[in-house]
Amino acid sequence: MPKIRKKSLARALGAVTASVATAAAAVVAGAPAWAGTATPTLATLGATVKVADPSLANVPAPGVLLRADACGTSTYATPTATVLAGEQIAKVSDGLTFRVPAAVPLAVNGAAKNYNVCVYQSATVGAQPITAANAPLTVYQPSSASPATGVSGVSTTISLSALSTLFSGLVTPAALFTTGTCPITYNASNGTAATVVKTGLANTSASVTAPAGLAAGTYSVCLYSGTGLTDTLLSVANYVSTLPQVTLSSASGPYDATNGITLGSGTTSLFSGVSAPGVLFTSTATCPAGYDASANTTFAVPASGIRKLAANRLAVTVPKLPLAANRQPATYQLCVYGGSAADSALLSAAQYVSTVLANPVSITPGAGPSTGGTTITVNGTDFPTGAGSISATLGGVPLLDVTPVNSTSFTATLPSRGATETAPLVVTTPAGTRALPGAFAFRDALKLLTNTAPNTTPTVDVAVQGSNFLSRPFGTGGNSSRIFLVRGEYNGIESSSGVRSNGPVSECENVLVISDTELVCTLRLNRRLGTDLLPLDPVGLVQSLTSDLGTIAGSRLVTSLGKVFTRNDIGQKIVQTTGTAAIPANTTIKQVLAPGLALLSAPATATVATIGADIGGIVNTIAGGLLTTNGSNVVSLATGTLGKADIGRVLNNVTGIPNGTTITSVAPNGLTATLSANATASTGGTLSITGTTGSSTNVTGTFTSADVGAIIGTNTLNIPPGTKIASQTGTAAVLSAAATATATSATSTPVERPVTLNLYPAVPVQEGAYNLTIVSNGAPNAATEDPDYQQTAVTSGSTFTVGAF
Repeated sequence: MPKIRKKSLARALGAVTASVATAAAAVVAGAPAWAGTATPTLATLGATVKVADPSLANVPAPGVLLRADACGTSTYATPTATVLAGEQIAKVSDGLTFRVPAAVPLAVNGAAKNYNVCVYQSATVGAQPITAANAPLTVYQPSSASPATGVSGVSTTISLSALSTLFSGLVTPAALFTTGTCPITYNASNGTAATVVKTGLANTSASVTAPAGLAAGTYSVCLYSGTGLTDTLLSVANYVSTLPQVTLSSASGPYDATNGITLGSGTTSLFSGVSAPGVLFTSTATCPAGYDASANTTFAVPASGIRKLAANRLAVTVPKLPLAANRQPATYQLCVYGGSAADSALLSAAQYVSTVLANPVSITPGAGPSTGGTTITVNGTDFPTGAGSISATLGGVPLLDVTPVNSTSFTATLPSRGATETAPLVVTTPAGTRALPGAFAFRDALKLLTNTAPNTTPTVDVAVQGSNFLSRPFGTGGNSSRIFLVRGEYNGIESSSGVRSNGPVSECENVLVISDTELVCTLRLNRRLGTDLLPLDPVGLVQSLTSDLGTIAGSRLVTSLGKVFTRNDIGQKIVQTTGTAAIPANTTIKQVLAPGLALLSAPATATVATIGADIGGIVNTIAGGLLTTNGSNVVSLATGTLGKADIGRVLNNVTGIPNGTTITSVAPNGLTATLSANATASTGGTLSITGTTGSSTNVTGTFTSADVGAIIGTNTLNIPPGTKIASQTGTAAVLSAAATATATSATSTPVERPVTLNLYPAVPVQEGAYNLTIVSNGAPNAATEDPDYQQTAVTSGSTFTVGAF
């Protein structure tokens, strides 16, 4: 195949430079000697051109005219059809830039035309010229090439299309392919010549054949009015010549041995006329343009290692190619040349990888039951794909049913093995053996005999079967073994301070180990755990939103602009605070569908784009209505009633009741309830009353403002039991009912001082499927800090479903 050598290219580029310089000198003959330089000197319509002249730094707003005649000393003139103003003028650090107008008049037939770039103090008529900044510029109309790319070594016919009439009246237009700037006039020594054939009647299109001798690279296709040395430039198109694609029989091989491969190409004449091709391997990103075996990154294949099998096929013996750092695979470029003499032209190239031993990097999934039987995938690089070419052990036990998938993975079946979190993987191939420490976790499997419960149940006992229970120090804190209910696989590594990557939603406590293979523990599903592994406090979940929510009349869907909804909002009340009334009273959030979308318990009454609302807070308040007894979890109401909806709700800021206590049951009459914790104070007490008067509500005694609302019990003062102290002033008080008779002093009159009951919505474990996991160490980060850490596997047997069944 014809070749373009470096020296020839240098001579051609030199000729291009000389030609451009000669043409430029001809353009400005007789004009002043300007210091300004236009870049580029050859520009298409609408192109941006830079004029370099540091003196322009002192000119605030220069003007630019394109003139066919010399700039001379004339002042800025009104633009005309032949004197055109530069567009979009912008100052830069060392001059200015401007855009060539899209309607610049061209030469006859739309050919390129020479202009002078004249720079002035401003774009005002009469502005003085800055002759030092003036520069020559040739303007041409662009042409498009189709196809715009072709393969080196093959003649490619290209269709050329101009914007306007270009070839009218021309008999033998010509073309040059050059990697530099197009010469202003035709000169075959400045590029690779090609014949242009006009097509069509519009004189705007033609065809040209890209010569087979074009080396790979980016070319300007320079179109001329003819092949004479004075024939002028018409237009320029862009064309890219690429190396022919070749396919290797093997794109990788061992680094420590030679390797025989073949390479072939769809370009059937790729090696035509090449009797002794040259082949190099280089670790650089691209092949040298010419054959050069002297670089220390290059590995030459001797002539004895290259065989020409056909005009498009070679056999090559790959030499030993070094690996990359850390014994990792190294990528090389396989470069084929027209010979092995210096500067022989590059014909084709392909990528080749010098490989190392098979490299396992991970196992998916990374954990499984110690009973075995689970299918895993081993991921990595350079795995052989032939049947029986891979064997492996995991934790010292052979993997079963090893099946290659491709060079980056194979599948296998887990054997049974004792529990460990750090089982090593050892992979053996014909190239050798490589180990991956700590690749897999064999985990004991659990089977839940109790595997479902509703989240309204305060406690549920779960029977669990497994192994090694007697050796586990179960507890609820520190480094003790713990039993967690988790959505998915438990991950105790902290993603941020105090927050586990996938922590539990509940903990199975009060562990009773029955045997080494069976235990019972208690889940609390009506209070979900927070990141601190304490029950979520509903008071801390209150949100006040301003102009964030949107509603649609008749729909239960509500949107959030700030995407503020979380699963913690489920069951919380929502009270509108601003905007057109849209959310009915006593509405709660039934479900969170996405951070920006929730489902309400009642449909909106209006369509409103933005409203404000409070989410969470007290859902039931009975002022001065709760009666408690210290040490008892049974409470009663002096006023009002409780209902089924109050079961599971949380008491907060209630005198004598620990915050976070929940209602576990309510009596049918709604007047008494059972709590999840005992009261720490009693509402009962005594009053000192000096006396009563029959048929009067006035009494005297020792009173304080705290006694208002107190309920008087059975007494000797003829006050009806259940009477309340309605008001108090000093030593006098007014009762809600009159005494039936006059009585003397009673210093220990029994009373109840009811407290206000505040109920918040429950924050239960949400309905869905979870996994019960036993961890040997429940502390955060134990998996990385405790060398003996273990946790049980996620299997169908460990699934626990929270739901109303």
